Amino acid sequence: MRIIICALLLISLISVASGASLVVSIGDIQGSPGSTVQVPIMVEGATDVGSVDIMLKYDASVLKAVSVETSDLGKNAIMESNLANPGQVNIALVDASGINGEGEIATISFSVLGETGASSPLSLVEASVFDLELVEQQTTISNGAFTVAESKGAGYAFFLITLIAAVLAAMVIRKN
Repeated sequence: MRIIICALLLISLISVASGASLVVSIGDIQGSPGSTVQVPIMVEGATDVGSVDIMLKYDASVLKAVSVETSDLGKNAIMESNLANPGQVNIALVDASGINGEGEIATISFSVLGETGASSPLSLVEASVFDLELVEQQTTISNGAFTVAESKGAGYAFFLITLIAAVLAAMVIRKN
């Protein structure tokens, strides 16, 4: 009897250890002051995922959440989001057909409030994932960060204005 119990325990431990962990992640993102940026929420290793609950925290002095949309993997999902609390985004996704694979499940749009050099953590405080049978899945979270960077367009515009001024100056000098 002990041998049977030990064998069953060993089999259950092996099956738990071999279960692939689903990863929910946000990468590192940059944006310029005053712009709107899209921050994708990614999953890896999704197999028959029926629902996902996510709570993201960020610095409300740097970013302002504007909207949340489903992405490629979540395209068939029903989604609800709550942006009412500054510094926090809550997302709930449900997909009766199951989410499988890897890629973006949702995209959060933020307005950039901070000045160049400011930054904000993008912290997935909660990411609860359940399969189609409502069994909670082992989940690994990978957080990201947002940095306010100098606008690339501003540098180009300055270069272009300087170039035009130099050409005009050369034309005036040449006429004289």
